[in-house]
Amino acid sequence: MARYLRRTTKAFSSSEAVGQQMFDQVRFSPTAIDDGHCGVSFVALVEGQPIKCSITAEALETYFHAAPETHEAAFRKHREEIEGATEAVIRARGISSGELKLELTDLQGSMVAFGRSLRATTDLSRRPPLKG
Repeated sequence: MARYLRRTTKAFSSSEAVGQQMFDQVRFSPTAIDDGHCGVSFVALVEGQPIKCSITAEALETYFHAAPETHEAAFRKHREEIEGATEAVIRARGISSGELKLELTDLQGSMVAFGRSLRATTDLSRRPPLKG
């Protein structure tokens, strides 16, 4: 039986898409479906047109360290990152309809991965002040 997840939607402006396909709005449905051992499915709306999106089990398990039975929890916990990567792929590929499967390589190659690794290695509060 599929489980449903809820979240508020988030709109993005075209100013966030410098050098990429210019869409005025990319929003996400508040509902997502746990596809069991296949991953999690959700819907993005690009200019009001639905795109059936999913994140693979491999991506959830490798990138977010989720066990197969915790895909839903991992999706909920990392939803903002997953939607950010999904939006980046939509804009970079100019996808305006159809389907999109977010795979491990999409997460590793996105600015989300860069920002995540930067946050993990940089804690400015622990650095000594600059001498001058």
